[in-house]
Amino acid sequence: MKKNKAGNDKRESDEETANAESTHKKWKQAWKQTTIANKSMVIASVLIAVSTAIYAGVASYQLAALRESNATNREALVSVQRAFLSFSGIDTGVRMLDPITNMITNQQFHLNITNSGTTPALDGVIRASGRSQKDELPKGFDFVDQTLNIQFIVGPKATDGARVTVPIRNLREQREGKVHFFFWGSVVYRDIFHGTPDRLTEFCVEMSQIAVSDGKKDIADPSNPIGSFTLSPCREHNCYDEKCEDYTARVKLARGK
Repeated sequence: MKKNKAGNDKRESDEETANAESTHKKWKQAWKQTTIANKSMVIASVLIAVSTAIYAGVASYQLAALRESNATNREALVSVQRAFLSFSGIDTGVRMLDPITNMITNQQFHLNITNSGTTPALDGVIRASGRSQKDELPKGFDFVDQTLNIQFIVGPKATDGARVTVPIRNLREQREGKVHFFFWGSVVYRDIFHGTPDRLTEFCVEMSQIAVSDGKKDIADPSNPIGSFTLSPCREHNCYDEKCEDYTARVKLARGK
């Protein structure tokens, strides 16, 4: 049985070889009988087909390279011209006087947010607050007592922000070394470029070394305004965009999602 199977396989192989040789001979004979004009047309058709395939490959590569270049150029354009909001310091504002005691009860501060980009920041929502506490902020602290939720637009190279009102007693206690005092906040906004995600800026600073015009007078005295102070960054919540650990939560909070 094995010998018969081997013989059959050999015969089939020989037949295939013979058929291939016969086909090749027929093709050669037909080619010899073909006119020069027809041969030229066949060769031209083959060359055109090969050239078309090469051109298609080159065009496909160039298109992919062009798309990649366009994406790179757009990314560079966005990074250079996008709105970029950052915390840029605190200014003192209005002092609120109690008409009965004729003493200052609250001190207003303006938390400045500056756009260093060349395009406007749109649909901005800022939440900010100031708070005193006996100890320093613990690791992993969260924003609490955020009192503001203001919507705004900041033009290129412009500064805006939020006003926070602080009880004068908190500032007095800080001057006396009884408490630490902190300002913090978050700003969610969009840039003008289509398809880019919401942007986020978080800031947190400790205010210390509060100096008044006359150190012998109480800070609540109407004639004794704050002259200067020092701001030191907190260990956390000074970040931008997706690098902020609570990016998703802050954006949802600002957008009401």
